[in-house]
Formats: sequence, C-alpha cells, structure tokens
Amino acid sequence: MGVMYADWSSLTHQLQGLGLATQSVLAKLPPEDGKQVVSSVVTTVAANLGITIPSEAKPSPLQSEQEVNWCMEVICHGLCLPLEDHMVIRDCVNIYCEWLSALLPNPKLCVPRPVLEQPNLYARKIITHFNHLFVPRKGQGNDPPAGRGLSQGPQEGPGAGPAVLHHGARDLGLAPLLPPRHQRRAPRPARRQG
Repeated sequence: MGVMYADWSSLTHQLQGLGLATQSVLAKLPPEDGKQVVSSVVTTVAANLGITIPSEAKPSPLQSEQEVNWCMEVICHGLCLPLEDHMVIRDCVNIYCEWLSALLPNPKLCVPRPVLEQPNLYARKIITHFNHLFVPRKGQGNDPPAGRGLSQGPQEGPGAGPAVLHHGARDLGLAPLLPPRHQRRAPRPARRQG
C-alpha cells in the first residue's frame, strides 16, 4: 500500500463504529426488502431534483421534520448498499448534494422546508451519512472483484482498496469531500517521443 493511504486503516474502526451508530432500521429487514424500499423512495425523491433538466425541478413534497427524518433514514440505508447498486447510491448522493444547497444564499427548489429552516443541523446529518460510503461493505472486502465496483480506476497492487474507493467517490461526485491529498490522480505514464 502506498504512503498516500497509510493512515486510512486507522480510520476503519472509527468509520465502522459510526456505521453502527447511524444504522437505519432497514438494516434489520432482509437485504432485498431494504433495497426495494430504498430504491422506491429514492427514485421518487430524485425525480423532483431536476438534475438533468433544471426546469423540471419540483418543490419537495416533504413538509415536516418527521417526513424528512424518515426519508433521511432511508437514504442513509441506501448509502450502505453493496456497490453493485451504484445507481441507487448515486441517487442518494444526488439528493443529499441538492439538499446541501440549503447552505447557499439561493437554495434549490427541491430542498424540503425543514432542511431550509435548519440547514446547519441537516447538513451535519447529511455529512455524517456520507461517511457510510467509505465503510467497507460486508462480503466485499477492500478490493472489488474485476468488473465490479463504481470504477475501474487504477489499481495499486494488493492494497488497492483506497484507490478504488477514491475513484468510486469521484464517480459519485464526492471528490470535493475527500481530503486534498486524496484528490490527486495517479501519475500518467510518460509519453513516447518518436
């Protein structure tokens, strides 16, 4: 493992402990049932975001703190899904990124009212939930098998987990959330002059 990722193993226990503290009740259901709930809810909420066509953004139907908190519990579970469910994970990330616009002077139309009223509180919860993206998944180890995972980024030998994690985070649009030294790309091979 390269020096760049040497400190990542020290974070593993902290992240796993955080995962247990913020685990959704959906984790108590059979995995396929939890995935169905997440997929259904997240697809519906993401349809209001207007990411691909901004003019199609709609106001959030979530009007109470209870509704937003329930939805956040579902999204939190979605961030814990196996990496093969990357489309659902992507929608969870998109929802949260749009909701974080509540911190800006002109928040997006799709941000629920309770998030607009208490942007700092919900931003802290969202960022805490984003940590689930970096917790190793059960049965998937540090290295996704060939052809799986969020990215086919460069591998660095047997300890390639952090490199794959970095590229997966970049694919999900989370590179700005990674510490600066982890945003660096692998050096490109020298060009042949001929």
